[in-house]
Amino acid sequence: MLRAWIIALTCLTTVFPAGRAGAEDEPAGTFAGRLQVTEVLVDVVAFDRRGEAVADLGLDDFVVREEGRPVELTGISFYTTWYDPAGEREAGGEHRAEIPSSRYFILFFHDPRHQRAQPIDAIPDMLRQQWRAGLDGRRWLAEDLQPSDWVAVVSYRGKLVLHQDFTQDRDALAEAIAAAAGSRRL
Repeated sequence: MLRAWIIALTCLTTVFPAGRAGAEDEPAGTFAGRLQVTEVLVDVVAFDRRGEAVADLGLDDFVVREEGRPVELTGISFYTTWYDPAGEREAGGEHRAEIPSSRYFILFFHDPRHQRAQPIDAIPDMLRQQWRAGLDGRRWLAEDLQPSDWVAVVSYRGKLVLHQDFTQDRDALAEAIAAAAGSRRL
């Protein structure tokens, strides 16, 4: 039993050596300067009675106080991921705010013909999948792309190939998708 205590005590002194505990944790110095804050960013979300975000608020719609006194507001911005491309009206006839928010997409195609060590009988299936990916990309372009979206098209053919840098030009994107998918006529 005494031997177990000696071993335990030896382990503890190895793990927790003698000396001032936490000496390494003390800061080398303290900050003695003054800091003056001249601008503060405040995130605000405002909803109407239906729970919809209110987008058309201005500086006069907000009051910010510091220690009970109003402070000067210098700017206001509205950010959203929602976009109403056609200016569609809601069921109640109200016009929703048309504030575009740019989204960025990279369509990445992998050309299976340049993949090493693949069975020869797998190539037709891979090419069919590549062709299908091209069709899906063109369908997405036609149905889901918003006017404020930016899209780039790249493929991997043993090295990275940029078919189209970020653009909003649908015709250029359609051609780039066809080239990346391995067919000019999709």
